[in-house]
Amino acid sequence: MSRHHKNHNHTQPLPPSPDRPTRGLTPNRFGGLTGTVDHWTLAPHDGPRPDDNHIYLWIKVGQGAVAGKYEAAVNVLSSDRRKPGDPPDVLDLRFYERSETVDPANWPDEGFAEDAQVSYAGLGLKETDFQTVEMGELRQLVASRATHCQRITVYGIAYPHGDGLHEVHMNSGNRPPRQNENRVNQDGAVVFYFDEQNGGPVARWVFLKFRTQDFPA
Repeated sequence: MSRHHKNHNHTQPLPPSPDRPTRGLTPNRFGGLTGTVDHWTLAPHDGPRPDDNHIYLWIKVGQGAVAGKYEAAVNVLSSDRRKPGDPPDVLDLRFYERSETVDPANWPDEGFAEDAQVSYAGLGLKETDFQTVEMGELRQLVASRATHCQRITVYGIAYPHGDGLHEVHMNSGNRPPRQNENRVNQDGAVVFYFDEQNGGPVARWVFLKFRTQDFPA
């Protein structure tokens, strides 16, 4: 027991809870958040109510100006539900995974890069690269990658309170900008980094888009 507890001296601020996100990101700003995966959950804010449409990755940044823990909401299932007899392509969410060799010396540093730029079209992605998401398929893939990777970068837009990221998918389609959003035309994605001891060195990208979003003609 610490001296403060023993003396009942409780006049100093409590340290941040390890299970609450830090509010260190610039609100509504697009960027790349890099750190390590602390844990993942199916409920927003580690709450009691699961959200079937997302997996929530908690990212720990160990040092620097935004050190702390942040939540990243990653879509893993369409909000629309297919009716019996409907073809698979009526589901809204699509995903594509691509890998590239990246030496750990070239992995991004931990922190929040507000100058990040991601463009699906610029990367050469096409509609035909993406496949529909079957029940549980993408959730299982993201959970497995998150559990075993040594570093992670999530590209998305910061929550209004700066305690996490969302819009981790294509944003340059036909959705109009939200008020006060910065760089809304940047596209979100998740990158899982693995070292040589874990099947690498490799970076495994997961790209997400919706059926209603179009690539430039």
